[in-house]
Amino acid sequence: MAVEIKELKEYIEASYGKPETVYLDLQVKRVRLLVYSDEFNQHIENQIPYIISGDSADRYDATIVLWKEKDPAAPDIIREYDKENETYYYGVKSLKYEEFIKQGHFLVQTFYQILNTEYSSLVHGAAVGAEGEGVLICAKGQRGKSTLSVMAMFLGMEYVSDDYLILEKDRENQILASPIYSIITLSPYMTEKMKEHLTNAVKLGNNARKDKFVFNISCMHNHFRERYPIRAMVFPEILGCEKPFIRKATPAEKSRAAAQILHSTAEQMNAKADTAGTKKLIGMISQFECYYIGLSADIEQNAKLLKEFVSKRKYNKHEVQAE
Repeated sequence: MAVEIKELKEYIEASYGKPETVYLDLQVKRVRLLVYSDEFNQHIENQIPYIISGDSADRYDATIVLWKEKDPAAPDIIREYDKENETYYYGVKSLKYEEFIKQGHFLVQTFYQILNTEYSSLVHGAAVGAEGEGVLICAKGQRGKSTLSVMAMFLGMEYVSDDYLILEKDRENQILASPIYSIITLSPYMTEKMKEHLTNAVKLGNNARKDKFVFNISCMHNHFRERYPIRAMVFPEILGCEKPFIRKATPAEKSRAAAQILHSTAEQMNAKADTAGTKKLIGMISQFECYYIGLSADIEQNAKLLKEFVSKRKYNKHEVQAE
């Protein structure tokens, strides 16, 4: 494998000239991007502008090499890992948006590998908060977590993510959440419902299934927070009830919430065999109290209820609205 990596490195350097260098701040890790094809820049600028570091770096923890593969006989996607030099190679044939987005969020599986340490991980979940404290929203796709977290941000809550986030445990065993992506994904129906809030967002296109729209929300970066303390878990379910409600989750509901975020993370990161990573994530989230939120058809009322719950620290007081 070392010879193959060497040959790949030599091939890229000989075929694509000098790369552009971009540095990313992933909080627990610093990453260097070597961009050999300019077509990658639009995806970098569209999806991850929040984590781009404007400073040159004399220290970085990992390198990702990006290039557009020109050889018609090559695979559509080339992924290789040089463990000795902590370098990840990622080449693709098509960088047209509708094709590229089929791979999901930009470099999500590579970021998972880089961030998968003893004390940190990339997680498929959402997080929002108020006055410096937040909640982790645990749910699979199509369960309302994106709509709830994005609407909460539009109503003034502090924001980490609607889809993927970094979780880390600090020296005081506090769990902190940080963002990576500056994009959100919303169904056409929810896009219409939120259109007044999306005026300054940039619509990028459809996702792979073409059942959601992808927006760049760099205009909302002032709401973003990194290394954000998480105080509780929230488990949403779409009930269509007249009014939304929050109550303390039953043990069975907490288990369901944990299972959804664990399984969803493993599936999205292609990490189903990573039992150590699953055990680590269980250790991170098991300490939290869990609250069940029944979602009504009124997405604004749902978000207002979550905002009141977090703003008044009801996860500490156990003062929750009865079902």
